[in-house]
Amino acid sequence: MSGFLCIFHRDRAPADPRVAQRMLATLDHRGSDGADLTTLSHVVLGHQHFWTTPEEVGERQPLSGKEGSLTLVFDGRLDNRADLLQALNCQDPTLSDARLILYAYERWGTDCVKHLLGPFAFALYDHTQRAAFCARDALGDRTLYYYLDARVLVVASEEQALLKYPTVTTQVNERRLASYFALEHPTDGSTFFTSVTELLPAHVLYVGEEKHRTWRYWDVDVQRRVRYRTDEEYGEHFRALLNDSVACRLRTSAPPAVMMSGGLDSTSVAALASLHLRQHSSSAQLRTISYVFDELTSCDERWF
Repeated sequence: MSGFLCIFHRDRAPADPRVAQRMLATLDHRGSDGADLTTLSHVVLGHQHFWTTPEEVGERQPLSGKEGSLTLVFDGRLDNRADLLQALNCQDPTLSDARLILYAYERWGTDCVKHLLGPFAFALYDHTQRAAFCARDALGDRTLYYYLDARVLVVASEEQALLKYPTVTTQVNERRLASYFALEHPTDGSTFFTSVTELLPAHVLYVGEEKHRTWRYWDVDVQRRVRYRTDEEYGEHFRALLNDSVACRLRTSAPPAVMMSGGLDSTSVAALASLHLRQHSSSAQLRTISYVFDELTSCDERWF
């Protein structure tokens, strides 16, 4: 996973790149491929690069849209690239996922998130609207935290980066701490710090100079039913979905690997991934990784 930050001074105060640099440094464990920072008057965006897909190798974020009207930082992967390329009439299959999101926003505006499938989080600044737009994937696979007051919006991939901003306090949220020890998952976006909020999965945040809004863009349709005549038909449908899910996750810049625990989930994923790799090379072998515990033998998974 890569990491990013965005600082938007709603009062149009000049951005201080030194503050952003300190924040970005806390995310350097996410940036094995380097880091970049862009300062634009009262806005600054930074990105720690970790290239995981072939299309993004060598890409330097933040990215700019047409005529510099948009600036984006992105962490994630899009699993419906073919559908997006067709919908956007893009003829270049080598476009990065981040570039596709820029095109999607130019086409659909804030509704672009309804067209995105996969694990992602991003922050985008729209210079024409003088507003920041942040989004997180439906399952919350990638993280996004923010601090917001009347003067500034500060966004980052991790809480610790936000704590480097001068007006973000380190006061502990005792209610959140109590719920953590009670094994309760927060549903309101609260974090361990009173001044830091987590953007919930399947939610977006839109912040202008005077107004801001958060809304949910996707939810499970509990009324939907899938009906087949036989168990075999259910099985065929499930296998087709699982096969597609595994295939799109093999789009990597390095040889893929599977966490192997011996359960039905990891073994099924490993079996399908191995089949896909063999289709491209008969000698290809899938790498598997397991947790190793020398003392906690009941938890040791190396034999899988």
